Amino acid sequence: MKTYLKNIFTLCALLTTLFLPRSMSAQDMWQSMAMYISAESIDAIESEQERAAAQLFQKTFSRDGKIITPSQISKIKYPDFDCLWIHIDRESIGAGVASLPEAFRSEEFIQAIRRFHKDGGNLYLSKFAVQLLFSDGIERVNDIFRPNIFSDGQDVEKEDIWSINPEIGARMLSPAFNTPEQYYDHRGHAIYNGLASMESTKWTKVLDPVYNRYVYNVYPMQGRSDFSKIKREDHNCMWRLANKETENLKIGLYIGDNNKFDIDNIAYPQEKAAIKFAQTFQANVELITKDDLVRIDPNNFDCIWIHIDRNNLQKEGKLCLPEAFRSTEFIEKIKSYAEAGGNLYLSKYATQLVTLIGRMEEKYAPNIIGLGEGGKGSDIWDLTAQVNYNWRESDPEIFHDRRFHDIYLGMTSRDVDGRSVFPILGPADGEIWREDHNCMWDLNALGYGEGNKVEQFRQQHTLRVLGQWGHVTDDAVAAIVEFRPTSFFHGRIIANGLAAYEICPREGVNAYQENVELFTKNILKYLSKSSDFKFTSQHPNNILRFEDDTRSTVLGTWAQDWDHQAAAIVEFKPASAVTYADNNSADNLNSDKAPAGTVIANGIACVQLYHKDNNNDYQGNADKLTTNIIDYLSPWHRTLTGIEIENVTSGREAIVQGANSGINYTNLPDGCEMQVFTPDGRMVCSFIATSEGFHPLSVKGPIVVIACGQAHKIIIR
Repeated sequence: MKTYLKNIFTLCALLTTLFLPRSMSAQDMWQSMAMYISAESIDAIESEQERAAAQLFQKTFSRDGKIITPSQISKIKYPDFDCLWIHIDRESIGAGVASLPEAFRSEEFIQAIRRFHKDGGNLYLSKFAVQLLFSDGIERVNDIFRPNIFSDGQDVEKEDIWSINPEIGARMLSPAFNTPEQYYDHRGHAIYNGLASMESTKWTKVLDPVYNRYVYNVYPMQGRSDFSKIKREDHNCMWRLANKETENLKIGLYIGDNNKFDIDNIAYPQEKAAIKFAQTFQANVELITKDDLVRIDPNNFDCIWIHIDRNNLQKEGKLCLPEAFRSTEFIEKIKSYAEAGGNLYLSKYATQLVTLIGRMEEKYAPNIIGLGEGGKGSDIWDLTAQVNYNWRESDPEIFHDRRFHDIYLGMTSRDVDGRSVFPILGPADGEIWREDHNCMWDLNALGYGEGNKVEQFRQQHTLRVLGQWGHVTDDAVAAIVEFRPTSFFHGRIIANGLAAYEICPREGVNAYQENVELFTKNILKYLSKSSDFKFTSQHPNNILRFEDDTRSTVLGTWAQDWDHQAAAIVEFKPASAVTYADNNSADNLNSDKAPAGTVIANGIACVQLYHKDNNNDYQGNADKLTTNIIDYLSPWHRTLTGIEIENVTSGREAIVQGANSGINYTNLPDGCEMQVFTPDGRMVCSFIATSEGFHPLSVKGPIVVIACGQAHKIIIR
């Protein structure tokens, strides 16, 4: 067998003369790529985005490209085509392969692309087609790594220039970090050939002083050079890689109209106490005011804490919020943050924000709102995490014992009437002042009919009730609520409106201060890590962990990502690839092309191929990146005339010739072993031949046949 392989690689060296570089005449070269569309013609494609993509493919690859329709799925074969592009981009499509249009989820289609990929075909999966990577698609990536940033809503108007950053970990070159070994520069990758770039400080209309500390290159994809607004579809299907170690977590604390440079003079004692407490965290905490709204971005913060706890608030309708916490600009920022995968901790009066950002309807807003001054007392205020306690025996399926949720880790409990509760406010000595600042849900008043109200509340809003007043044993209230990710809000929200939750009592010493502080840290830690993947690889950053666990390379991320936070354009490498390290001419052949079995997944929103107003100043970059990727996945071949026979070894007079869909052979000894290989060394088949005959093959183009140890280069028509 070693002799056979040696002959193959020797022959492959001769075959390199067949594959000419771009400088040769186009008549001497050919590529073989295809695009699968959802309709029987381009004009019949329902989605404008997908129709524009097909038109771009047809225009760019008019000679070598093939459009494949649903009635032609049987044509999806390798090596008939080296690359197949699948582009799915439409509104309200929903997450998961099961929610894709029929043309992209039929059993026939899934089996065809699965076979194509396993045989060695390259795939370009763009936008929502990224979801085809997993067990319900081509089975390329473990399901635990399904994208955790997914947005499929209607178009929005934005001013910033949405861009792609090919310099992964750009911040690592800054003096503050000085770890160049964690910086990965992919600007030289073939997919970026010919793209116009700009400095990272120029993608946003409002200069961000944080990013101005280090300038790197980005590729603008969508926007106007004068920063006028442009409608765009925020369609992401990609990966946010949250940090793992506590000391690397990035937490934002929005303090509204307070002065972050003069904390001691903040007028609201509870909010001032929250700021000072947060600054003791081991994690990275950044204070955000109403002047820093540009910073509210999932890439900048793993979690944002919004704590509103002050006296003399006035109710306006159903809500009572300070101006800085209900301005249109602020609400839009945190809504976008939560939709894109950012996690929120909303405490005390901030729980009302779940309705303002649209996570639940206004009629379900917190309806127990206490605005009183409170007073002194000596009793202990508790929190219970045993939800629906009264049903623990009669209906155990709706009894939710949340005491072991991550937010309660390490907290001290006490026994009350046979129940285990968490004490969080009580005097260390004498009395303590408690403010009556509840902002939570009275489920009895929300209009639910027969049945358990906690369960109806939970199912209707995709949430978990994690805690209630300490004395509650029924389904009357919800005080601490975890809003789980949905198809529209990809971030996780914990709303805590319990009056007993005070960062610092007005008078007296809280005997359970340690519980309050641990509870707060647990929530922020849980939210900061909730979207993280369970990596097995041990590396210094999440890009390397992701790459190692998925056998991939992250080629691009958001423009604003200068750490190791997100993966937007990812190249998934084949398990093995033939290399020609001993032959320089073979090394140079298609040196900028992907090996067989490569997949590129691109789920970043900014690569949008259709704009209603045709006003994207950077459409050329978006189109060029798209065609570059297809070109990279499609190697060049040389057009051959006639049937060529190349004897590489001597001593035999066997004749092996290419024919229509197979090989003819004569003058072979009976029992001769025949092996068929593609030029990159992949075995197609092997069989035992008689002295002469014909053997059908499913492959076309150049192949290598080993006949009794003799190598032949032939062409299959």
